[in-house]
Amino acid sequence: MNYWDTSCLLKLYVPESDSPVYLALLRQQMAPVFTSALAEVEFAFALTRKEADGYLKKGAAAELVQLLRNHAAQGQIRFVPISATVRDLAVSLAHRCLVDKKPSLSLRTLDGIHLATAFSLRATHLLTADIRLRDAARFCGFATA
Repeated sequence: MNYWDTSCLLKLYVPESDSPVYLALLRQQMAPVFTSALAEVEFAFALTRKEADGYLKKGAAAELVQLLRNHAAQGQIRFVPISATVRDLAVSLAHRCLVDKKPSLSLRTLDGIHLATAFSLRATHLLTADIRLRDAARFCGFATA
């Protein structure tokens, strides 16, 4: 199963140079897109920032957030809650990536939640365009794209 972090999810909705790669990955998988509930908020912030910076037309961020929510309502995207299990996993990953690993990885809090969510789902692949999260995912045994 693939786990999608927000950086890849955005590429499905806003054209970027590598969007075709992620659209092809989406077409290849039979299951819905699984991501943390955190991604909905990160998605909205990223799009609003793009709109404020002039990369999206006025009102586009709200339209795309609604489209994401529609896809979730249709079952195409599954937002995984940040449960106690996910929080506990994230805490253990903080120690594993920041203390046990030498040299340590620069795993950030929200990336730790994504990584823990992927673990909780028993995902085999973690799709991310974020280099720090990709390094941590590989260290933790995930295949990455």
